[in-house]
Amino acid sequence: EEVYAAGKTRAAALGNPADHVEATTAEVHQYHKVINYPAKTYPHGVFFLLNSQKAIVACSANTENFFGVNANSLLGKTFSELFQSPTKVSAALATEDYFNVSPVVTKSKGGAASTVNIILQRGPNGVMADVEPLGDESAIESQVAAAKSAAGKFESCQTEQELCDQMTAVMKELWGWDRQLVWKFNDDDTSTMVSEKKNDTVKVPLAGLTMYGVDMPPNARLGFLHRTYSRTTADVSAAGVDLVTDERFI
Repeated sequence: EEVYAAGKTRAAALGNPADHVEATTAEVHQYHKVINYPAKTYPHGVFFLLNSQKAIVACSANTENFFGVNANSLLGKTFSELFQSPTKVSAALATEDYFNVSPVVTKSKGGAASTVNIILQRGPNGVMADVEPLGDESAIESQVAAAKSAAGKFESCQTEQELCDQMTAVMKELWGWDRQLVWKFNDDDTSTMVSEKKNDTVKVPLAGLTMYGVDMPPNARLGFLHRTYSRTTADVSAAGVDLVTDERFI
């Protein structure tokens, strides 16, 4: 609420970080609503919302791509039964600390029956599960080896800023993204882009930009602080996938 009451000025996300535009309290509330309750998700994986019995009460509409069945037909079904190792998935769901068990690696049933990662989080309305394709395991092993080699460059860094700058340079070279950023979480729940490495084709710099705390949903922020220190958007231009639900199963 302090952000809404006092934070009438925000940095322009599509302009120079030094520029500021006025945002009304209503605009900030609307932004908070969209970022936390978007009603869509990325098509890179499949999103599931589970109730206390670990049955599916909502999911993204792209389940046929991964499981070979329509999303509506999965509502009310037991989540673990979608995988070839249901006992393994059930055991992970039964734990208290999802940060330490995620990702759960298993194979899906139906569809392409591919190897997937399951990332679990607790939310206010149930357990959230993101199922994402793991890809070629041999390629992943080579990427891990490259990452370990790159990590050796960090040992010579003398300051926090030097470490952040080296991190953006190394990770951009390793993964080949158009832009690599390091964010710092501030004590007031805002976050600041402290380092950036980008291609010349990316015209708008973000280094130095400070964002409201509402820019990141609380569960995502908690995940970064406790376990997942890096976030990847598979395709920023991808169209969102609708979420499907049925109140009978909630």
